[in-house]
Formats: sequence, C-alpha cells, structure tokens
Amino acid sequence: MQVQERKTSQSPEITDGMLAIQSLEGNELAFEELFKNYRPTLFKFIFNILRDYDQACDILQQVFL
Repeated sequence: MQVQERKTSQSPEITDGMLAIQSLEGNELAFEELFKNYRPTLFKFIFNILRDYDQACDILQQVFL
C-alpha cells in the first residue's frame, strides 16, 4: 500500500508537510489551510469515539491548539 502526501488547494507544489512547517513558523494562512483540510476527517474520527458533539468539538479544538 502506497502512502501519498495530500496536496492542498493552495498550490499543487505545496504539501501538508510544508504547510506544517510554515504554520509552526507563524504563518496563519498555512495553519488555516491545514485546518480546512483535516477538520472534517478529524471531527468524524473524534465523534465516532466519543459519540458527543460538544465534547468532539472541544477535543478537535485542543488538537489544533
């Protein structure tokens, strides 16, 4: 099974790894792009474990903080 790095809608040559580095360097737009890309998947994962919407929202926020 091959693992492919997800590309963003920002630019085909900017990978999530690059966005993560930029985000850690304080680039808010890079952080927003990562959040936009991963929020739905992470929320579904967290919600499926907790089965509580409010708790899932809280945990998701903590993940991104």
